[in-house]
Amino acid sequence: FFFFNDTATTEIYTEQIVGSVRCVQETGGINAEYMGTDIKYQFIVQSNLIKRFRMSITGYSSKAVTVKDVPAPDFITKYAEYLKKNNKLEVPNWVDIVKTGHLKELAPYDQDWLYIRTAALARKVYLRGHLGVGTLRHIYGGRKNMGTCKERHAAASGKVIRYCLQQLEKLGIVKRDKQSILKKFSRKITGDGQRDLDRIAGQVSREAREQ
Repeated sequence: FFFFNDTATTEIYTEQIVGSVRCVQETGGINAEYMGTDIKYQFIVQSNLIKRFRMSITGYSSKAVTVKDVPAPDFITKYAEYLKKNNKLEVPNWVDIVKTGHLKELAPYDQDWLYIRTAALARKVYLRGHLGVGTLRHIYGGRKNMGTCKERHAAASGKVIRYCLQQLEKLGIVKRDKQSILKKFSRKITGDGQRDLDRIAGQVSREAREQ
């Protein structure tokens, strides 16, 4: 079966499928008793009906949309809005005064920067597994102004990245990889986390098609 994020769309598909199966049974095309006993055959019939009505109503293909299929800014913005709307993160007291790295002069201007950073880290772990805090500090680092000297690359704040990863662990999005030999206790995406992020990516893709 196909599962859809939109409840109204799911109800439409369900009504169409039930009506079509009932019509086939009443017209004698398929024996009602045979459909009731042969679950495998009934599943094949209903699955084909789902594909048919999904293509006829929405025009979309049945190919699953993943995080890799949508633009990074759109996905990060959408997932950050989801985290904020559902109060998924525990916002600390230092969120208004902390800097994202010693290379920065001021704290972020955006009040929702913690949600954005958490969403970006979730996407990064999804795309590249076995990432640790040290590697992520280098990725989210930048050039530091050294005055009259040449600029140098500086790492981002490890406290902020570690806190965001801990929040994602509480949500079940990422987990520590205890079996890895080279990068022990590095983070990787979980099964539930992959499904949640792919669901958000599907919403982003659907909204882009509707525009």
